Amino acid sequence: MNAYRDISDEERGFTLLEVMASLAILGFGILLVIELFSRGLATAKSVQDSTAMAMLAGEKMSETLSRKNITEVKESGSDNGFSWSVNISALDTQGAIDNPKLHAYKVVIDVAGTTRRKGAFRLTSIKTVIE
Repeated sequence: MNAYRDISDEERGFTLLEVMASLAILGFGILLVIELFSRGLATAKSVQDSTAMAMLAGEKMSETLSRKNITEVKESGSDNGFSWSVNISALDTQGAIDNPKLHAYKVVIDVAGTTRRKGAFRLTSIKTVIE
């Protein structure tokens, strides 16, 4: 008995068309995975910038609210690739507050990305001061 049987031409292996189709599908899958990683990295960078803007805004708000003497002022600057501005304006409290020595100020902190960083963040608060 012969352990080997004759293999016809149709059973010898893959055709060139089948190999090309398999490589095309494999290439498409690899490109899809690379695109997903690229988008994930871009999203992570965007979240990192948003977090940095929020932390800078919080830091500037803490500095501003901890001042003993607060007056109407506009300040701006840049830090770590972000531009920031502090805008303090007096609120009209006439009739709302009985104490004439008590004043209220609106504090607005804006942080924006520069050319390499995009996005913006705003914090708003009210500070009361007794003269």
